[in-house]
Formats: sequence, C-alpha cells, structure tokens
Amino acid sequence: MDDMNLSQYLAKSLAIVNHGSNDYINNYLLCYYSRLRSLVDELNTQYSGSSIFVYGNTYAALMQIIQNPIAYGKKCP
Repeated sequence: MDDMNLSQYLAKSLAIVNHGSNDYINNYLLCYYSRLRSLVDELNTQYSGSSIFVYGNTYAALMQIIQNPIAYGKKCP
C-alpha cells in the first residue's frame, strides 16, 4: 500500500469510526472494525519506526461509563 492509498484509506476510516451512536451503523460495521484493527497491526509492523497507528474503541469505553457511572466517580441524576 503506497502512501497516497494509505492516506485515502485512513481518511475514510477515521470518518466512519466517528459515527458513534447509530446502532444500525454500528452493527453494520462490526466486521469493518475487526478488519481495521488487523490493518492497524499490519501498518505498525510495516512502518515500524516511522509512524504509529492506533486503534481505539471509543464506543465501548463510553458505553461502560454510561452503563456504570458510579464506577467512574459519577453520580446518577
């Protein structure tokens, strides 16, 4: 994958990852997320030393806080 294709691919990836709270889209993209995680691992291996690629599942992290706010120091209203 050359740098131009990589930039285009990541630009699309970042836009999709940011959708967040739409259940239909989230369920549709579950397969995509697992492939994205594999791609991030591959890119870190291929470009080691020059770039760092990170995969973060912000949806799961936020859902944990929403479902159990007391564990994170928040009080329920």
